[in-house]
Amino acid sequence: MLFKKQSESEIERVYIQKFVEWTIKNFLNKPGHLLDVGCREGYYADAFEQHGFTTERIDLILGTDLNKTRMRYKNKFDYIYARSLIEFLNKPIDFAKDCFSALKKGGKIFVLTPNWKTQYKWFYENYTRVSPFTLRSLRMLMEDAGFKTEYTNEHSERRWLWRYWMGAFHKKKGGKYLVYVGAKL
Repeated sequence: MLFKKQSESEIERVYIQKFVEWTIKNFLNKPGHLLDVGCREGYYADAFEQHGFTTERIDLILGTDLNKTRMRYKNKFDYIYARSLIEFLNKPIDFAKDCFSALKKGGKIFVLTPNWKTQYKWFYENYTRVSPFTLRSLRMLMEDAGFKTEYTNEHSERRWLWRYWMGAFHKKKGGKYLVYVGAKL
């Protein structure tokens, strides 16, 4: 057998670890103080900690509803990681401005969200999603909040391949996800 049979939880654990390694290698460069916004159970933050990052976490399940509460941090974090969060926010510009304020000078934000152009058919199947984005609209939002764009592109993923191939999350025109990385200069 070419591929060993794995449980869904093992595939997810490996995926998270490899995705964090890919994110660090390509965008974050070195460990620092990271805010994981929309962290859910904190699996990504845990993976960042295994690579020397210190983390703080914000999520609705931890008692913070970003549709009702603004973040009040000032120049505190080296990095902000917002995976599959911004599409749930009623006022994403407020969130982006709060992130800009929360980052130290030279800090970076990593945002991942569904690509409206390719995911419009299922986007609202989760009725709590309220803000769809295209590559252009995501970049404009983040730049309006003050960020200098360092990277933005469409990506696709093959979760089951992460164990074998770091390129399982790759640039692809028409990809399922948008990735945005911006800096506070």
